Amino acid sequence: MDRPRRLREVAACIARSELYVGSSLHGMITACSFGRRCILIAAREDHKYGGFLDHIGLTLWEVRSWAGAEQKIDDLLDAPADAWERALGRVDPSLDEHWEGIRKVLLSDTKDGPRSTGKRDAIELFRRISAEQTQHIGEDHTGGTEIFGGFVAGDLRDAHTRLRGAEQDVAKLTRWMETLESQVSALTGSRRWKLGDALVNLPRNAMLKPKVPLVTHQMDEVFRRFHAWREADTIPPPEKKERKDSSGLS
Repeated sequence: MDRPRRLREVAACIARSELYVGSSLHGMITACSFGRRCILIAAREDHKYGGFLDHIGLTLWEVRSWAGAEQKIDDLLDAPADAWERALGRVDPSLDEHWEGIRKVLLSDTKDGPRSTGKRDAIELFRRISAEQTQHIGEDHTGGTEIFGGFVAGDLRDAHTRLRGAEQDVAKLTRWMETLESQVSALTGSRRWKLGDALVNLPRNAMLKPKVPLVTHQMDEVFRRFHAWREADTIPPPEKKERKDSSGLS
């Protein structure tokens, strides 16, 4: 599969492969999850990589370069597959312990222990109040603070859902902008682009005319504002352009 289009397809490629060799820790984790032989390439020592491999007993399969990985391919193919097939079983207890700890933190309001029953009761109360709203709408409720609380809880829940959706959209747009900037940078730095730009401007240079502003100049301004927004969470004003006289010179 040359260019997987979805995360599921990437995982399927790794799951059905004979072995995985790459610099992605996520790829290594996926390979180990499916019991596939794998080598992790880490250009420098990093506790994330070393810690993961040490945890599942595969520290021998970390290298510093692609050349180093190539030298270990034969050893990888000859190694017993059970070292990788048992990887998921090694981490299952730790994962269960981790998520149990998360559950206790989320379901407790004191250090004494969980209050999951109270949370379930609160959800059931909200459902009952919502049902009462539809039956008694328009009636005068004295002291009906529970119904008001139900409205507030519903509004907060909806607002939280919209906020999460907006955050996901911003993250997606940010990744697209980063990809676009990388591609534009690669394009404008290529020899073909520089040669074409020189040929296009050759007649104007011969006639001593100023260069026509390129669309890349406008894109650079967009990228500048994008980086400033990402660092400061504000959109800076566009840069002021210098005024030109009738001769076209600044």
